[in-house]
Amino acid sequence: DLQSLPYFVELTTYLSQNGLPVPAPYRDLQQQALHHLKGKACLLVPRFSGQHPVRPNVIQCSVIGAALARMHLASAGFSLRRENDRGACWRQQVTQKLLPVLPDDQRQLLQQQVNDWQQQLPLLAHLPSGITHGDLFHDNALFDGDRLTGIIDFYNACHDLFIYDLAVLVNDWCSTKDFAFDPARLLAVLHGYESVRPLTLEERPFWPAMLRFAALRFWLSRLESWYFP
Repeated sequence: DLQSLPYFVELTTYLSQNGLPVPAPYRDLQQQALHHLKGKACLLVPRFSGQHPVRPNVIQCSVIGAALARMHLASAGFSLRRENDRGACWRQQVTQKLLPVLPDDQRQLLQQQVNDWQQQLPLLAHLPSGITHGDLFHDNALFDGDRLTGIIDFYNACHDLFIYDLAVLVNDWCSTKDFAFDPARLLAVLHGYESVRPLTLEERPFWPAMLRFAALRFWLSRLESWYFP
């Protein structure tokens, strides 16, 4: 929405200034990036080269893991904060909306996962947090061969748990057609990430659960779109 745009402008500008391949909006002579065109808000951003990896390879997985870690480490110097609009309140509201319309097996699974997530919330609140992309699927990255040329689509970016952001990435970049993890790609992402920012001792025990909680967020949004288009 229009009120959120200044946050995205400043975030992408900041990340670009910190060496990440992020499309920072162009600014006019008065250093303004946000303008209006025929009554609508508009931004002008650079067009990056490269292609979305159809099936990421291990090198690309390592590269994107390291880039995500650099983004997380950059949080210390960024003063603005945006809460996750797909966070606790949204999850609870959408769950209650979906439970009456789901088949029995999906309703039981959803309720189980939501209950588990809610029980863990007090412990998760103390984990390292800061800038997160929130939606770094492989179609939001651009590569020229194995060189990362762009990270795009920051409109889910917010202040959230670093390990959650990493789990969102892993669930997409490292999964196979039979819904398992490709061990080589999984290790590549984790090694790439931890070569820049090692996971803390507090984060590590939550990793398996975080993969489920990250999947839960996208399952909820897909279910909501399916049953309430």
